[in-house]
Amino acid sequence: MTIHSKLLLPSGRLSPRPVLAAFMRCRDSYASIGHSLLRDAAHLAICAALWALAQSYQTAAVASPFVFGLDNRPRAPLGPIDPPGSGNGSEDPFGLVPSPTKVGPSPSLGTTLSDADILKPGATGPVVDTMRPFNTNYVDEISSNRAVVDGRPLRLAFSVDRASSGVSLSAVHAQYQLNQQPGDIFVSARDFPAPVQYVGTIFGFGWVGNLSSVGSGSSNLLLLNQSQLKLKAGSSGFINSTTLAPPITPGSHDNVDAFDIAPVDTTGDHVGDKQMYFSVNPDQAALTPGLYSSPAGIYQTAAGSTTPTVFASASSLGLNPFSDDVDALDLFDRGTIGQVDPGIDYALFSLAPGSQTLFSHSGLNAADIYFTDFSGAFATFASDADLGLNGTVNPAELDGGGLGGVGTGAGVGGTDNLDALGSYPLGDMDWSGSLDLSDVDDFVQGLTRPVDYRDVNIDHFGQPATILGDFSVPRDGIVDYDDVVPFRAAVLGAVPPAAGQSQSVPEPGTVFSLMMSLVALAKCRHRVSSRFPG
Repeated sequence: MTIHSKLLLPSGRLSPRPVLAAFMRCRDSYASIGHSLLRDAAHLAICAALWALAQSYQTAAVASPFVFGLDNRPRAPLGPIDPPGSGNGSEDPFGLVPSPTKVGPSPSLGTTLSDADILKPGATGPVVDTMRPFNTNYVDEISSNRAVVDGRPLRLAFSVDRASSGVSLSAVHAQYQLNQQPGDIFVSARDFPAPVQYVGTIFGFGWVGNLSSVGSGSSNLLLLNQSQLKLKAGSSGFINSTTLAPPITPGSHDNVDAFDIAPVDTTGDHVGDKQMYFSVNPDQAALTPGLYSSPAGIYQTAAGSTTPTVFASASSLGLNPFSDDVDALDLFDRGTIGQVDPGIDYALFSLAPGSQTLFSHSGLNAADIYFTDFSGAFATFASDADLGLNGTVNPAELDGGGLGGVGTGAGVGGTDNLDALGSYPLGDMDWSGSLDLSDVDDFVQGLTRPVDYRDVNIDHFGQPATILGDFSVPRDGIVDYDDVVPFRAAVLGAVPPAAGQSQSVPEPGTVFSLMMSLVALAKCRHRVSSRFPG
C-alpha cells in the first residue's frame, strides 16, 4: 500500500494529524443553523470516521512506479553493446531518411546500457532494472501483463519522438516548444472505455475500421518530465519542465521509446520477475532472424527468464510481418499465460512511421492507437486527435503525409509519432497501474485533502485526484462523497492478478471496514441532504 512518508508516525503507523486537521476544518466550518447544520453533521461524522479508521493503516515500501527504455540509433549506435544496423531509431526505424536531423542515439545510454535494457531512474542517470533478453539489442516497446486491470476505463500514458510537436495547447506542444518532448511521459486528458468490450467484435483481416472509443477529440497532460527519469535534454544537467532546453540535434536528447508501469525486477538480480511482452524494431529482426521473425510480432520472456520466445505473430494482429513495426504496446494476456488465445487476449498498440499498413488505409497514422484480439484484424481504439496529437505516416523528415504524396495515406500532414504506451485504470489512486486495496488510502487523501494529494507526494506525479478518482458520468470535476460508492464497487470488482504477476495488499478486514464505513456514512449524508436541501 502506498503510504505517504509525511503522514507516518515513527512507529510506521499512519499519523492521524492530517485527517484530524481535516476534521477540525470541518468542525470549524459548520457555524450555520437549522437544516444546514443537520445536513453538515453527516459530513462531519464522515471526517471523524476517517480520522479514527485511518489509524489502523500500516505502511509498506513502494518501489519506482514505472520502468522505461531508451532508443539507440542502429545506423550510428552509441557504445559497444548494440551492433550496427540500417535504421535511424524511433523516428525512422526503417532507415528511409538518408540524413535525418532529429534522431538518436539517446546520450544516457553511454557505453554501458543497451537499447534493449529495461531501465529505471537512478541517482545520476538511468540504471538497469532488468537486463536485455538473450541476443536482443533493439527493443521497441515493453508491456507487463495488463490483465490485472481488465474491464476498467483507462487513461492512456504515452511518449513521443524527437520530431513530434503535438497540437496547439497540448502538453506535448508546450514541451516541444522547450525542446523537451522526447524524454517525457504524457497522459491523455480524457478517459477511454474499457477495451475488453471490443473483444470478439472485430472480424476480417487487417484494419477493419474505428471503434466507438474514437472521435471525441481531446488533449494531453504532462505526467513525467524527463528530469524525473534522470534523462538528458541536450544538457549534462537535468532540466525542469519550464526551462528552454538546447535544440534537438542527432544524439543530443534522450528519447523514451518503451514504457511500463511498476518494476520488472523485484529481487535485485536484474532478471524480470514478471511475464513480459515486447516488440523489436526492424534491425533486430534482421540481426537475429532465428529469434525474431518480424518487427510486427509480439515476443515474451517468462518470469525469471531472459530467453525470448514468440507470443503472437504479425498476422494474428492483422499486420504485414515484413513492412510493419509495432512501436507501442499494452498487452492483456487473459487466457493461458504466455500463450496467445485469440478472441480472449487483447492488446493496444501503435505502428511506427514508415509502416506500410499506414499507407494502405486513408487516415491511419503513427499517433493512432489500435486494438486487436489476435484474430487477424485490428481497429482504431484512439485517434491521434483523441490524444492531442497530429500523426505522421512517413518519418516526419519525409514530410509525414505519405511516400512523396502518393497513395491513400497521403494528406496526413502531422509530425507526431506515439512511441511508447501504458495505461492507468480509473480508481488507480496510487498510480501503480493496478486497481486494488492499496488505492484506498490514496482515495481517502484525495477525498479529504485534495491539495495534499496533488502537491505533497511524488507518487501522484503532481496530478489532481480527479484524474483517476472522479467517477461521475459526466465528470463533475471533483472527488466527493458521490464517488465513494463507485470507487468501492471498482475495488471490489477488480480482477485478481493473472499468473506471473504479484500484488501486495493490506489486511482486508481493516480496508473493508473503512470502505463500508465510508459507504454507510456517504449514504447517511445523502439521506440528510435529501430531507434538508439547500
